[in-house]
Amino acid sequence: MQNHLSVKDLAAALGISPATVWRWAAQGRLPQPRRFSPGCTRWSLDEVREWLT
Repeated sequence: MQNHLSVKDLAAALGISPATVWRWAAQGRLPQPRRFSPGCTRWSLDEVREWLT
C-alpha cells in the first residue's frame, strides 16, 4: 500500500488532526478513502495530490 496514506499520515501531511481528516472526508472536502478491510482505511496518494492542486 505504498500509494495509499493512513489517516495519521494524511493528517500529518496536511497539518491537521486525524479527527479533522475524517470530518473533511464526511463533508466531501477530501477525496473519499478506500476500505481495504474492517481495520484498514486508506486515502489514494494520487487522489490527494490531485485534490491539493
